[in-house]
Amino acid sequence: MIKALNHLFSSLLESPVEEPPLSEDGIHRVSAILMCEIMVSDGGAEGVEKDKIRSILSDAFALPAEEITEILSFAEQQASDAVSLFEFTDQVNKAFSHPQKFGLIEHLWHVAYADNQLDKFEEASIRKIAELIHVPHSEFIRAKHNARG
Repeated sequence: MIKALNHLFSSLLESPVEEPPLSEDGIHRVSAILMCEIMVSDGGAEGVEKDKIRSILSDAFALPAEEITEILSFAEQQASDAVSLFEFTDQVNKAFSHPQKFGLIEHLWHVAYADNQLDKFEEASIRKIAELIHVPHSEFIRAKHNARG
């Protein structure tokens, strides 16, 4: 009996369940969720920042308005229910290329600057996300300058 259990646990550890790759829609959604995290991190100017997220989703992903509304609604709900950033940044690490990660950090900076004020909580949130998705500090700063310029 114990041998059978040991064999079962060993086989489970040796062959982890593979998650399917994140779809294009999943990439849009996880990006929107992280942008919503920045939007709510400063506790204000959500209207301007929400408009910026809509603009980014439209320009960067060429999504129609109806889809943007649905994704943004989903993203706001997920961001408000989230306990940590890990569940989202883990998806980014599995599905995004390095240039996509840099682009995401740049988008987060655009959201933070949408109200023409950079709040310390917005900056701290972007820094944390950048660290979790393995974007080097130099690129974190370059993305900040790109968004500010």
